[in-house]
Amino acid sequence: RRLYCYHPHGILSVGVLLFIGEHPEVKVVGGPFLYHFAPIFRIAFELLGCKIGSVAPADLHKIMKRGESPLLIVPGGFHEATITRRGSERVFLAKRKGFV
Repeated sequence: RRLYCYHPHGILSVGVLLFIGEHPEVKVVGGPFLYHFAPIFRIAFELLGCKIGSVAPADLHKIMKRGESPLLIVPGGFHEATITRRGSERVFLAKRKGFV
């Protein structure tokens, strides 16, 4: 089983599409909001031939129990992409446990 983590990325994570082009068997697991509550993103990716899932704990556990592989997680997101400062490395870590 394989798990890829794609970083760095921007707000739109366009580079992920290039990765999927090279590895079409990959299932991209992203933010639960985009998967469950903004279905236009999910539909758009599925129309492009991408396999999509959610990183919500319950969803990710189901995916992993089914043995789906490989998975691609894009850590970070909006907060990391918007706190950039030229010449310095910065990271956004919320006060919660999760993917680090």
